Amino acid sequence: MKFIKEKIGKLIFFFILTFLFVLPLSLAQATDLPTSRLSGKDEFERAVQISKESWLTADFAILVSTSGLIDAIPASSLGGILNAPILLTKKDALPSVTKTEIQRLGVKNVYLIGGEGVISQNIEDELNKMELNVIRFSGKNRFETAVRIAEETKSLLGGEIPDGTALLVNGISLTNSLAISPLASNKRYPILLTLKDSLPDFTKNALNEFGVSRTILIGETETISSSIEKLLPQPMRLSGKDRYEIATKIIDYSLGVGFSSDKVYVVASDDLSSALAGGVLAGKNSFPLLLVPGKAPIPDALQAWMNKKRSSFGSVLIIGGKEIVSSEIEQWIKTGVLPPPSPAKGLPPKGKSVRIEKIVISISSQTLTAYNGSDVIYKFPVSTGTRSHPTPLGSFRVSGKYRMAWSKKYHAWMPYCLVFWGPDYTIHELPIGRSGRRMGVRSLGRRASHGCVRLGIGPAEKIYKSTPIGAKVYVVR
Repeated sequence: MKFIKEKIGKLIFFFILTFLFVLPLSLAQATDLPTSRLSGKDEFERAVQISKESWLTADFAILVSTSGLIDAIPASSLGGILNAPILLTKKDALPSVTKTEIQRLGVKNVYLIGGEGVISQNIEDELNKMELNVIRFSGKNRFETAVRIAEETKSLLGGEIPDGTALLVNGISLTNSLAISPLASNKRYPILLTLKDSLPDFTKNALNEFGVSRTILIGETETISSSIEKLLPQPMRLSGKDRYEIATKIIDYSLGVGFSSDKVYVVASDDLSSALAGGVLAGKNSFPLLLVPGKAPIPDALQAWMNKKRSSFGSVLIIGGKEIVSSEIEQWIKTGVLPPPSPAKGLPPKGKSVRIEKIVISISSQTLTAYNGSDVIYKFPVSTGTRSHPTPLGSFRVSGKYRMAWSKKYHAWMPYCLVFWGPDYTIHELPIGRSGRRMGVRSLGRRASHGCVRLGIGPAEKIYKSTPIGAKVYVVR
């Protein structure tokens, strides 16, 4: 009898161990989201890897310059119609990896997006020597270029646009339009560009001539105003508090109009070239495109959305190596678990207010530290002025806040701008040049600006939102 009781006791103990350890392990394994990556040593090679993912051959290819990425946003719908990958080039030289991919695909026709200011005549001549038919789309400005591309898509579709629908994005700010590429590619909707408060004549005329009966606006009223919305036929808006939330709204909409959740493509929010090339790939396969920060922290709204959606997704394809989308972000995508960084890495201490009372910028360490009282709220790397254009030392106060400021002097946009001395010295996100390309991406942590204080993508938004007018700013050695 004693033997039987001992046996039963061991069986019960074994069952409890199995329940406590094996079952949770199996559940964890079952809920992990499978991930894979497409990567390359640079943006040109990443675009080629994207092409190889889904194209064995192609009669058409779309060639975009890294100097004119903003011009290529409207080319997404063209890629869908032609079943053409987007490949990248330099302004004056065709990279060998791109040329090899054009040859591998057996391309016969190449569409160049932009004028000779972004893709030189030398490249067009080189393509002609390869016995390719070259078609260039350009205009007096990006707004006209977008219309020229839209005209071609309309012509290829027999003179009508699908569902009478056009997509409208801000032609200056890139952040809101990154995730729209799959929808444009898959549905063949033309993408037209606008200013915040003024609808360019090229765009206005195209809306009328194309017979547009429905307009989908991308972004909040800070990028496309309500006054513009009133001018549009049957407008609807996909918007959110930031680029990540806007991307999730686009995904939710796309899943409701035929997209599949079997796979999600993921790109870093500052990797525009991969968003464009990967967007056409995603659209070709009817999969959505998700924007994520390249490294922690992750916005709360994005975490909440992903927690709800993770179990409905089949797998994830991350575009970019670990230097673009970090391992910790990949782990979060898989499991929803992200180890909380210390305050020095950019999260407020638990239970503390996020309101910033004081900012200290150190020239020697190239860091910005934000305080609430004596508590460190954030600490981020920065780029201050060079020795020939130094950031002024001293004690200042925030005197102005601008969500998107234009520098006439440097012909660049300064997102999340805090003015701390006169009109010329500010704290802002990495600037965006006229071509749409980020400036100074690799210079954080060293002196590289003309006197302003540059912050990375993500940190600048946090500092901007948490810092009130009147907050103290100290620039020290």
